[in-house]
Amino acid sequence: MAKENQTYLDLLKEIRTILGNEKELFVQALGDKAEEVVAEAEYIIEQITGKVIIKIPVTDEGIKTTKILKEKDRYINDNGLYIFSSLYCG
Repeated sequence: MAKENQTYLDLLKEIRTILGNEKELFVQALGDKAEEVVAEAEYIIEQITGKVIIKIPVTDEGIKTTKILKEKDRYINDNGLYIFSSLYCG
């Protein structure tokens, strides 16, 4: 994004324009607490047209976030976290 010299939201809007509203757009929502992630997810959904699927990391706070967004009937995708050290076999 820094290379593009655009804000995150502007870049997402540009991607949406390229994809069109018919395609799904997956967007990672960030925050330290579930409430922060929910707020960011809701903001993104309000700002971006078409079907937006919010990606949520599978952490304790991510699971809380998933429950809240599911109750709000939002499209979500929970994704796993991988730590390089756990993949290293040596």
